[in-house]
Amino acid sequence: MRINSILIIISLLAEYFVMLYYCNSTLEYKKSKAKSICTVTLGYLLYCVACLFENTFINICGFVIINFFIIYHGYNIKARGAAIKVIICTALMMFSELLAGLLIHTELNNDFATAISIVESIIFAFVSKLLYITSMIIFKHISGRKEQNYKAKEMIYLIILPISTCLFLTLFNKISGSLDVKLEVLFIVFSVLLIISNFIAYIVCERIIDNNIQIHKLKQLEYKKSINERSYQLIQEKYAELKILVHDFEKYCNYIDGKIAGGQEDVHAITKKLRDKNKEFLIVEYTDNKALNILLSQKIKECNSKNIDFQICAPNTDLSFIEESDVIAIFGNLIDNAVESCMISKEKKIFLQIHTMNDKFLVINLENSSDNAPTVKNGRLKTFKHDKNKHGIGLMSVEQALNNYNGHLQWEYKAEKHIFVTTILIILKGID
Repeated sequence: MRINSILIIISLLAEYFVMLYYCNSTLEYKKSKAKSICTVTLGYLLYCVACLFENTFINICGFVIINFFIIYHGYNIKARGAAIKVIICTALMMFSELLAGLLIHTELNNDFATAISIVESIIFAFVSKLLYITSMIIFKHISGRKEQNYKAKEMIYLIILPISTCLFLTLFNKISGSLDVKLEVLFIVFSVLLIISNFIAYIVCERIIDNNIQIHKLKQLEYKKSINERSYQLIQEKYAELKILVHDFEKYCNYIDGKIAGGQEDVHAITKKLRDKNKEFLIVEYTDNKALNILLSQKIKECNSKNIDFQICAPNTDLSFIEESDVIAIFGNLIDNAVESCMISKEKKIFLQIHTMNDKFLVINLENSSDNAPTVKNGRLKTFKHDKNKHGIGLMSVEQALNNYNGHLQWEYKAEKHIFVTTILIILKGID
């Protein structure tokens, strides 16, 4: 009886840590990380009480109810999604115990997992939980956040140790009957240490994989930043050359006008056409930020070529405190996303407004046509682009740039008007 109680505690602890790790790594916290952890802890304390009855039916019902309570109340997920996850977790738990029973030839009854001997009882508990952990690793890979999904090679590294441990314990169960008491105790201690090493190895291995993912993500952001900076340099060089051409063309037109005699209207028409053409290459001074003026002038020209109505309203707005590279990251990515949305929408309109509010906040408001509602996964917008490995990091680049200015980004989709609205609020310096 005492051994069964110890095994119940060990099993519950294993289930608790597996569920806690799964939820924290695949779901968004409902309010805060601390409150979500408290919800999981409270749920499993209640589940522990249910397990004291040592009845299979009560245990299964308790597992389902408690885990639904944990996932739905502790994390940001709809009731239907929480129910589906609980059903899958319950199925994985039952399958793990069934497979463990088949491996060590144990018959399950209404007790926890009664076996012929104490050794078999211990091995059954260890094997079933290891199989449960392995199946949850695979389930986490399938249902987790996109950026946390692992490659097949990395998945093998994560599951090879628990599977090997299960095989070892199964073989040990077959020879345990021929061992004396001392050797049995020694093997049991070794098995416990092996189980602990599984948890440690899994945590370390996954941390390494997650770190590699974060490093890859940072490299993508740096690559995006370098492209933005290179684009700005090319734009700046191009417009510097165009300004020289515009200046020279104006001199030529003035010279021609001065030499032409009255009545030669056809030549005057040519000079007028040259002046009108040169105006297309002028940089419009929307703000006092040179980089933004260059960028907006280029985007206006791009939108005109794609029949997109791009309107800008930025009266007397001071943006001089924003670094040029951050200007490109913030406005370049937002406008690119807006253009992309307009290209697959019936109406093609973009409206950018930049203004200060009460001399305390800088407000950037971008509205664009969008026939389709945005797709959201785990609180983040998904890209419409086909190559999601190279794209889809535009908003991440925007948020990274905003961090330098205590800026906050939020978005809203107005379904009745088919408009996607992005709003950025930046607290101006000197404001507490």
